[in-house]
Amino acid sequence: MKISIITAVFNAKLTIEKTLNSISDQIGVEVEHIVIDGLSTDGTIQILDKYRDQLAVFVSERDSGIYDAMNKGLRLATGDIVGFLNADDFFAHSKVLINIVNQFSDPSIHAVFGDVEYFSADNPKKMIRRYRSSGFTPKKLEWGVIPAHPTLYLRRSVYDRFGLFNPKYRIAGDFEFFARIFKDNATPYLYLPEVMVRMQAGGLSNNGIKSILLINREIKKACMENAIPTNGLKLLLRYPRKLLEKIC
Repeated sequence: MKISIITAVFNAKLTIEKTLNSISDQIGVEVEHIVIDGLSTDGTIQILDKYRDQLAVFVSERDSGIYDAMNKGLRLATGDIVGFLNADDFFAHSKVLINIVNQFSDPSIHAVFGDVEYFSADNPKKMIRRYRSSGFTPKKLEWGVIPAHPTLYLRRSVYDRFGLFNPKYRIAGDFEFFARIFKDNATPYLYLPEVMVRMQAGGLSNNGIKSILLINREIKKACMENAIPTNGLKLLLRYPRKLLEKIC
């Protein structure tokens, strides 16, 4: 099975090379790597040019946000399985993709996900948090809980059935998409108990109180649009779990 990896990038010259090498280091799989750049101005494009022979598709043009960029990649993907590895992320080891592909040998499985390890930009070797996807069930969507998005791999048929990301969402488009595909157990999934991706702490959805308020508003909106019962208190109660992830 061919696996499509989509990388959305904008001004990531300090990290993009590690992302690219992380993909080329994967063994035992046929990879279609698609890079969608938002017209970077910091030298990222020059780095990507050096790796053109490793890229199945390279697009550099303006977009209207991360979910628009991800949708561009999805429309270009031809793999049997599709996943994302963004420009601040890299695979935890060289067998991540073959381990994922092996799970899809079971035709009843349509989604595979695992864990993410966060590190500080100041000390990449030190883990500061592990996001465990093991506790996810579709019922927990109403609490704002989803599997780690950077580890999610889907059969292309899932996108054919449920559509792409909704670009009207600024930072919770991944949650809205998860709500669509997982509510009512609509997509059979498998949790792989390992760290698949290491990523730098921070990011748009964790960038201060304004981002926290926005993501909670958007998650609540996504639940309403997908007929998932929730309330503000339920959504706030997922934050103590994040504190536990930093110490467990």
